[in-house]
Amino acid sequence: MATPRLAALAIPEGFTAHERLLVEKAEIAVVKGLQLERWSRDPKRTIKQFSLDLNRSYKLPNKAWGYFSDVTISGQTLTALGVQQQVEFGPIVRRPEVRRVRTRGLQGLLDSEAFPRGAGLGV
Repeated sequence: MATPRLAALAIPEGFTAHERLLVEKAEIAVVKGLQLERWSRDPKRTIKQFSLDLNRSYKLPNKAWGYFSDVTISGQTLTALGVQQQVEFGPIVRRPEVRRVRTRGLQGLLDSEAFPRGAGLGV
């Protein structure tokens, strides 16, 4: 996979040498950050995961895992480490009155001119 690059931006001539350096470093950081984000969201990435002891109890069930992996950014292999945490908030309780409103609202939309009968909706 090719290394992504940002389109070259014209740095205004009025910038000092320090400001130009900041712009150049920021451009490099954005490119590397995008590569790291793509890697972190890739479901095929390989990570070595291990359970973490949180050393305290919480009101809600909580689990955490740490991980190590190698990631290639701009052609350089680096070590990545991170943590994933899972909090169980509990079941979603649906109130009957909310369901009635949603059903009536959906039926009202389906009965409107926006969805004429036979529009392929199977209604």
